[in-house]
Amino acid sequence: MPEFLLTEDNFLSALNKFSEGDIERSCLAEEDQVEFEEISDGYDSDPDLDYVPDEDDLLQEDNNTLEAIKEIEASQFVSTPSASKRVKRNRPRISKVLNNKAVQDGDKIVCQIDGEDGIVVANNGFLWETECNTSVAGKTPTKNVVHIRAGPSSTARQAYSPLECFQLFFDPEIVGIVLQCTNEEIELQKKNYKNKNFDGTVKELCLEELNALFGLIILAAALKDNHLNTTLMFDNTFCGDRYKATMSERRFKFLINCLRFDNKTTREDRQKTDKFSAITDIWKILLKNCRSSYKPSKYLTIDEQLVGFRGRCPFRMYIPSKPNKYGIKILMMCDNSTKYMVDARVHLGKGSVPKNISSAEFYVNELISSIEMSNRNITMDKWFTSVPLIQNLLIKKKLSVVGAVKNNKPELPSEFVDKKYKNRKIGTSAFLFRDDMTAVSYKLNANKIVCLLSSMHHDNTISNSGKPKILMVYNETKGAVDSFDQMCHNMNCHRKTQRWPMCIFYNMMNISIINAYVVFAHNAVRNSRGMWKLMSRQDFLLELHKQLTKPWQERRMIQQNISRNLKRSIGTVLGAKTGWPNILPPPQPDQKGERRYCSFCDCKKRRMTTTYCSCGKAICGEYLTNMYPMCNKIGIILFCM
Repeated sequence: MPEFLLTEDNFLSALNKFSEGDIERSCLAEEDQVEFEEISDGYDSDPDLDYVPDEDDLLQEDNNTLEAIKEIEASQFVSTPSASKRVKRNRPRISKVLNNKAVQDGDKIVCQIDGEDGIVVANNGFLWETECNTSVAGKTPTKNVVHIRAGPSSTARQAYSPLECFQLFFDPEIVGIVLQCTNEEIELQKKNYKNKNFDGTVKELCLEELNALFGLIILAAALKDNHLNTTLMFDNTFCGDRYKATMSERRFKFLINCLRFDNKTTREDRQKTDKFSAITDIWKILLKNCRSSYKPSKYLTIDEQLVGFRGRCPFRMYIPSKPNKYGIKILMMCDNSTKYMVDARVHLGKGSVPKNISSAEFYVNELISSIEMSNRNITMDKWFTSVPLIQNLLIKKKLSVVGAVKNNKPELPSEFVDKKYKNRKIGTSAFLFRDDMTAVSYKLNANKIVCLLSSMHHDNTISNSGKPKILMVYNETKGAVDSFDQMCHNMNCHRKTQRWPMCIFYNMMNISIINAYVVFAHNAVRNSRGMWKLMSRQDFLLELHKQLTKPWQERRMIQQNISRNLKRSIGTVLGAKTGWPNILPPPQPDQKGERRYCSFCDCKKRRMTTTYCSCGKAICGEYLTNMYPMCNKIGIILFCM
């Protein structure tokens, strides 16, 4: 991928690309058919709401950062197969349409709903007005003004390297829990390996090696090797030296099999009250870190992600409209500008939602807990949207909503959703108003009426394209979770597994990497003063892999029981990324000594020499002139020249 110099022109071009792109996900699709399966389990902070941003800071930080991230993602992958063929067009200008009297090309684009004295009554007695309040139309209500600067929190602003950004989310507390629980499982697994040849494979796991394991998973995601057979991954003729320079194939498979995230002895008791108990501890820590490390922008999106999984799981879902079809459903809230995942909840099936509240309302209230009273806007699809929920969020939570709504809601009048009402033409819009929300129905085709509700808008504005402004705002802000899910699939840490906790763990790594990249881009743009070269997400992953694996590779290099070829591979990997041969002075070999075979030549050569390295090993003239990592006498890696 080419590198881009961050200049004012690039920012403007990135903004134009974002404005021209139209989210292709159709808001007109029928509601997903979800089928829940009862399967027995086979596997034994504060958002700183009082902060008022400085205008100069907003101009230099927010705009630059958001456009930089959009430039990176726009150049990294195409959102839809037809996007490359899409004809660019200018964004249509918005025209104000008041009192439902708008005409375009001689045809009426607004369908007037008739009501007695301007009042329309729904089936359940809910009252609507047919005319908007002209004194409010065109003004920006106070409820839509957000006095919060979007971007990393004060702690996250101090993270500059990929590793520091990643550790904001995958923090030492999570790594410590994984390390402790995995070592407990290794102790149990040791009983099955009585052959001494497996002592190196089943030994206890240390912190450096665990980080190196994470680094290999991230490397496989960056190179899209996540579903590649491990035999090919660790074959240097196919995938190079980086995999085998970190650990052996047998050790890698053993550690993946032993990864655990909770106390196995108490799991049975905890499962009675928590189906998610096998991984709930580190999941909650990750969500806490996501909420505290970033302040989202004005627009957020709530939608679902289906993490593909076909093994045994008590809350596995079947959603035929999703690419994976079978998997674990996660409800997410993402920032629309950067696709940062702010909060998430796993759908645990029947019994996980209180009986006196609907599932949609329960999950929405859970997800918006960190942004309450902030005047932000939330975009939702018709699975979540309802009139009581919108009113509750606006009055009690100070949050506005733009969302699609099902046509059979009792609060919508029958004539409002009738396709044949007044012989409505295709492309016409009908509006209904209340003090706290606006409803619009748009006739997409002869057999489809699209209904939307908005507590953010209070007029009947229609664009020059004939679409209501509410629909345009919905289309522009509804795709954050879909884009986040696409980024997860594009570079995916997920590997084939039959254990659902591992499936969630891989998705946690995806979440951490994407959020870390957003924080990294914010901080880099803020400190670059317009001269920073954009790092692609793939380069970010590769650099993160290097920083995670380097300490363990250095420690492995000085071990006595590894082969010369393996040391050569490790030295090649370390030398290529550190340049140590140019930093460390070459050791001075002792020219006098007993005549012995060279310690580095193949035994078939039987090459004799009297020259010795500083570590006391015999070395011939060939290895004096060729760089080779070999000395471990003083505990560091030296290079004989």
